[in-house]
Parts: sequence; structure tokens; C-alpha cells
Amino acid sequence: MADWLQNASLKNLTYTGDGVQATDIRMQHNTIEYHESIFDPSIHMEIGIQDTIGFMDLTPIRSGGRLNIKIEHETGEITYGDTNPLILSNITNNLREGKREFYTLQGETKGTYDNQMTRVSGKYKGNIGDSVEKILKDVMQVPEDKIDVEQTLNGYHFMGNMKKPLYCIAWLRNRSIPHTAENSTTKGHAGFLFWEDMDGYHYKSVESILKEEPEFEYEYREDGESIHTDTNFKLIAPPIFTTNHDVLKKLRDGAYKSTNIFFDLLTRLPALHEYSWDDGEHTTMGADEPIPEIAASPSRRMLGLVDIGAMAFEEPPEGETASMNMTKYQAQTVSRLSNLFSQTLNITVPLNLKLRVGAMITCKLPKLNTAATDFRSSPAKGSYMITRLSHKFLSKGAVTALELVRDSYEELK
Repeated sequence: MADWLQNASLKNLTYTGDGVQATDIRMQHNTIEYHESIFDPSIHMEIGIQDTIGFMDLTPIRSGGRLNIKIEHETGEITYGDTNPLILSNITNNLREGKREFYTLQGETKGTYDNQMTRVSGKYKGNIGDSVEKILKDVMQVPEDKIDVEQTLNGYHFMGNMKKPLYCIAWLRNRSIPHTAENSTTKGHAGFLFWEDMDGYHYKSVESILKEEPEFEYEYREDGESIHTDTNFKLIAPPIFTTNHDVLKKLRDGAYKSTNIFFDLLTRLPALHEYSWDDGEHTTMGADEPIPEIAASPSRRMLGLVDIGAMAFEEPPEGETASMNMTKYQAQTVSRLSNLFSQTLNITVPLNLKLRVGAMITCKLPKLNTAATDFRSSPAKGSYMITRLSHKFLSKGAVTALELVRDSYEELK
């Protein structure tokens, strides 16, 4: 098996600007970082430059130009070119020292710029998934093979009101109900996520993500085996839990129990919903934990409007009700997302370009104080969702840094 830490190859790194011929800056780079986040519908790259020729002034290199880059690896490749450009957004950390100049080129994908220059107008009706697809295709001109949108259970009628397209889609997340809630007052939990990765744009429910089977399994050993070159699915640094069931934060968010007072603008009547995490079924990554004793009463009281769309007076589509019980689902969304980030784990693994944010992976972390590595009874092992991802190409090799989250401990056996 090839060593994934060492076999990344930079095939192309050129800069092109208005009236500027393509300039090869491959020999001037020192580090390259690629970033994805489930909270951000944009991809970002940072390329560190150690310039001994003076490309900054001679080319010249300016924000707004384009970066063509191609990195090959056994697990895949990162490619940005003429049809899928990486646009230079900023030049930072500029330092001149003798005969060298250091700076960092920051690049974003084309959709980040299109979002600033286009607006959503007109009337959108029907399934929210259809509206999201229409915005991506018609407003942002995203190719169909770069769109992955999950259909929602509910329809929602709204006006574009000249919103930025990526903002508009993010605004629709809290109004989307997954199909897991179909024909049941308790099954499933609302909550959608919207992000961009190398495959394109994704609009998916938390429930459907958690039901996906993990494609990769990584393990950490304390006996030094994790750094061997033939173990590409081992952690190469100790795992770090940065958050571990912050109960005070959950109480502030109303993750366990909340009182929700909504006002219906159509009927002009209030609607009260007492929400509890224990009400009904929901998909979790480990053992579903009971509400702690200290959270026996609602910890958050929220006042809001029943949001059933701008044109709810029209006849709703067949199979839908006017409100789809939005009072319940608006409360669910807050709780679902707060509980999803109960545990946050940071790990570093050998470079793997097949990894994506929004995907599930399995981590095997050993039990403490054992003569031999024992994964069976460690509550830290189990399934996690990738929320942030950074591919880092360094002088000593290439690694992938991951931020993982999950909502519950592994069930002990």
C-alpha cells in the first residue's frame, strides 16, 4: 500500500489575470491548504508563496485573477481550471525580506462571487427542494451534475425579495421538514444543512445524513503503530475533544426542553408548543441519552411567528396542510442542531481526498489503562459526522485535518 502521507503530487499551479499570460508559480509555493465546512456553501484555498523572482510586481499578481491548480493523489485529485476556476480573493501576510517575498494567496470558487452579483427575484411555490434546485440552476447557473438536493416533505411559497441566492437557500433550511416525519406526529426531526464540497452543492436533512453508512474507519493506537507508513487509516496525532456535552450551552439553546410561543398572522391567534427531546423518535449516532435530571423543566422560552409562507392563502398542494404543524418543527430544528454538536472531536489522518464534509466516518478510540489496545468498551468510539475538513500539503507530507461531531456517546457493551 502506498504511503498517503507522501505521494501527493502538484501537477499545475498557474496564475492568470486580465491581459496577463499564465504564469507558472509552482516552484514558489511552500504550503497549500484546502478547506470545506458544513456551515459554509463555499470552498476556500490558501496557497503560501515564497517568491524569489518578484512575481507579485512583475506579473503582476492581483486579487480578482484566476488560479489554475491540479494536485494528484492515490485517493483522488483537486482540480480547478478554466471551466471550474479558483478566483483569487485576497493576498495576505505580505512580507518582504531581502531577496525574498512571502505572501498567501486566498482563493474561492466561482459560486462565492456569483452570490455577490446575483439576486433571487420572483415567486417560488411548491416543494422546498424544487425551489433550491431552481435557484442553483437558474440564478447561479450551477451545472445539474453539481447539485444534490433532498426533497422536503412540505411545500413553502415565498418571494425572492432580491436576496442573495446562497443566503436565500440557507434561510430555507429552518423551514424544511424531512420525509422521515411523514405520516407521524413524532417520528423524525426537522433540520437541514447546506454546503459546498468538491462534488458540488448539497442540501440535505440531518436525519438522512445520520442514516448513511460510514465509508471509512479510522483508529488510534497508543503503541506507535498509528504513524507506520502502511496504516493509512490510523490517526497520526492524538484525538482532541474540544466540546463534550456542554450542558449549560444546551440549556441556553433549549436542546432538552423549551416553551415555544408562536403567533399565527393569518388566524391572529397564539399557539403554544411545549417541546421535549424525549418526544418521539430521532436518529442518533450512539445511545440516545435521557434528559438529565437538571433539565426537568424548560430552559428556554422562544417567541416567534408561525412561518407558513408568503402566499399561504392559496390552496396547498395535495397531501399537505396549510401549516404542516410548523410550530412543532420550528422548535425541533433548534433542538436537533444543538444536540448534533454535543461532542466535537478533532483528528488528523493521512491525506484522503475521498473524504467530504457531511459524510459519516467511524473512529475507533481505545479504552484507557489497558495493556493491549481495547476498543470494545470505549464510549468515545463510534460514528461521527464530518463538519470541517482541511487538506494540508506541507513540506513533510500531506494530511487531512477533520472536525467531527456527534450527538451521543457510544453504547457500552
